[in-house]
Amino acid sequence: MKLLFVDCALTHISPTATQMPALARAIAPAARLYGPGYSTQAELDGGLRRFVDAQGPFDAVLIGPNVPLIVDDPQSAVAAAIGYIARFTARQFSLDVAALFLKDVIEHLGELPVRLKLVSTLNFDYYAASAAQVDRLDNYGLALLGPNEQFVCALEDLPDFSRNEKHFVSKQLRLSNVWRNWLIQHPERVIPALHFVSGTEFDYLPPSLRQQDVAVPGAGYFLRQQAEAALKANRMKSAGKWPYLMLRAAAKLGLPVFNSYLGLHLFNFTYCRTLAQTRFVYTARGGFGIPVRKYLEIPAAGALLICVPCNGLDVMGYVDGHHYVHAEPGNLPAALEELAKEPDRVDAIARCGQDLTYAAHSLEARAVQARDCMAGMLKGTFAGASWDRGTLKIREKVSCAG
Repeated sequence: MKLLFVDCALTHISPTATQMPALARAIAPAARLYGPGYSTQAELDGGLRRFVDAQGPFDAVLIGPNVPLIVDDPQSAVAAAIGYIARFTARQFSLDVAALFLKDVIEHLGELPVRLKLVSTLNFDYYAASAAQVDRLDNYGLALLGPNEQFVCALEDLPDFSRNEKHFVSKQLRLSNVWRNWLIQHPERVIPALHFVSGTEFDYLPPSLRQQDVAVPGAGYFLRQQAEAALKANRMKSAGKWPYLMLRAAAKLGLPVFNSYLGLHLFNFTYCRTLAQTRFVYTARGGFGIPVRKYLEIPAAGALLICVPCNGLDVMGYVDGHHYVHAEPGNLPAALEELAKEPDRVDAIARCGQDLTYAAHSLEARAVQARDCMAGMLKGTFAGASWDRGTLKIREKVSCAG
């Protein structure tokens, strides 16, 4: 398969976005990368269509997460994308170059002579999608690399606490089932990919040998805040977030934290060290329940994952008591006390969680899954795919030949 990956070369807070070109090369080792940070200025000046004509033919093109294709208004979306790149990513090219590149891709993607056009939706805001955004999928003839309807539940089925989340409150007038409905209607255009973890994110020290007892990392989702409150009420101390808070404060003061390589390295290093030094790491779904990366990062780092499951954690292969431990926020202190009595069991659960994460949700595993789906799409036999106990099962179209 001859694959073209199109995006800006950026380092993000989110490792998934940073590792997308590595995923493309894992899918097709000879994949070409096009965009600022990947291409010469002459190639960028010539534009995407000329590059494809000169270097192709390509079987497939994968558009990365930084190109604003699925939007209401392309012009304002480019400005918003440039603003995000300026504030929250590290790069080695000018914003002017990035803006011209994004406009070129948006204008010419539809006319590319490429059979399969994929766009990454791993970091997409599903519930706030509009009908106009969904229409753009059809206008470009796009297929998706991202969660299917197994991980995007109906809006009316969201739990009551969802209404307390900041994101729900800020976007409640936009929220709908438009995106979920499209996923259900077009399974043949969805590769049900989830976040993935790279080999460098795995740590193999057993929990029983680690120094810190418990951590509740990440943004202050409603359930995570409840978990931290429960720990405090029971005089249990979680791993401090002072490096995270210090870096966030520095960013607010205008220091280059999230738009410099050093700042991003320090941020991600402190986060990864917390996971690797802690026995029990707790996380909980946000209001929408999308499988955030922490459900993979924590077991990959060798800690015991204690959590409120996200949508689809079971079909991802994770079994309560075998790969992780389910605990509601208020029950976290009691769960920790019980687990502390059984260090061998803790080590065994953490090891099983790590093994499953490597087998089904590593970068290498995700590349194989995506490659198999793409092969079916190119052959015209792909009828969709779904997750079942940690395995991505591909459906083929039924032949009408008799």
